Amino acid sequence: MGECTTCPRTPPLPPPRPVVPPSTPSTPPPAGPSPSLVPEAHRETWAALWAAHAAGDLAAAVRLAHRLEGELETAHGPRHPYTITALTARAWLELCQRTDPAATADLLITTALRRYAARARPTVDTLRAARNAHALWATLLHSDPGAAGALASRLADMLAALGEPSP
Repeated sequence: MGECTTCPRTPPLPPPRPVVPPSTPSTPPPAGPSPSLVPEAHRETWAALWAAHAAGDLAAAVRLAHRLEGELETAHGPRHPYTITALTARAWLELCQRTDPAATADLLITTALRRYAARARPTVDTLRAARNAHALWATLLHSDPGAAGALASRLADMLAALGEPSP
């Protein structure tokens, strides 16, 4: 059998390059949101609550967030960015925990309203809290109509204040 004369000869492919693992960062990425979101004196608690979250211990993370929020509110007031940050973290952790939908919806309403009143940034977190409250309320309509009814007025007021569509 002869060599094909109609096809141009292509040079052989070079050997595959060895796979080089990506370089390892000199410092590990932070666990959770930036420690600078809370004052220096509370950064250990902030780190501990995100470590508990990363470990899957949502109950501990919620307890730590609640404690931190109380301490920051006492020290700085309910509208201070530190307090709002801890409140927002607690609301999100409560939502992840999924233990008491009515209480969580109520907390999300409170969070959205306090963030709005404080003009907290980023505003997307305010809208996220409001929309999560609305979505959780909608699930309560089917699973616990009484709880949904009890929250309806606060939810509607919150949505109106934020310019969101009402149920």
